[in-house]
Amino acid sequence: MLIIFRYTSNQEGIKKAKDKIKAYLFEIRLYKDDMGLMLQAQKNLLKYNFIYMKYSVIPMLVMMIPVVLVLIQLNFRFGYSPLKPGDQAIVALNLNKEIKVKDLNVRILPPEGIEVETPSLRIEQTKEIDWRIKAKKSGTFNLEFQVAGEKFNKRINVENSLTMVSPKRVASGVSEVLLNPGESPLPHNGTIESIEVKYPPMKLMVFGYNIHWLIIFFVLSIAFGFSIKGVFGVQV
Repeated sequence: MLIIFRYTSNQEGIKKAKDKIKAYLFEIRLYKDDMGLMLQAQKNLLKYNFIYMKYSVIPMLVMMIPVVLVLIQLNFRFGYSPLKPGDQAIVALNLNKEIKVKDLNVRILPPEGIEVETPSLRIEQTKEIDWRIKAKKSGTFNLEFQVAGEKFNKRINVENSLTMVSPKRVASGVSEVLLNPGESPLPHNGTIESIEVKYPPMKLMVFGYNIHWLIIFFVLSIAFGFSIKGVFGVQV
């Protein structure tokens, strides 16, 4: 991010704006007894803050592209917790809007390490079919579905340690596949729009508090960015 910021921003302009901001902050302290000079310094301080933000807009927009791609990948590693032996979860088939759920011939075929605990729950309004499953042992398993003569599968992770999980397998489509890149896409415009395993959210404990991974990511990014900006010669 520092390298992107350096080569897409006006580094000289940012340096001058920061120097002006510092100067007007000192001016406010020095002339605090002179209302006229202090108000003028505050006006200039606001002006150069806007100039500083203007220089940051373009690099921030450019940075958004790689950062979003990184965040998507990180979410599959830190946003969800894999099932542990003994854990239960809901598996959902989301069907094409043209399909009549109650008439569809659907079977779920669990592998050896997964147990299906309930019969299918068919929800016509949302075009969804749900099952509750239970993890019996550690491993990576493929849950198979037979839907109107077609076969589909969904990967399930059962681990006691941190691992990447894919909560949703989606039909091919640029935005959907971009947001759910963990597994190969399902056939486009087919019977199934997505297969989802509702993994529990990951709990990351920091000093006894459950902190969302995004907060940790941005705090560490800012801390490391400011600590090594001098190494890369970047004005931030």
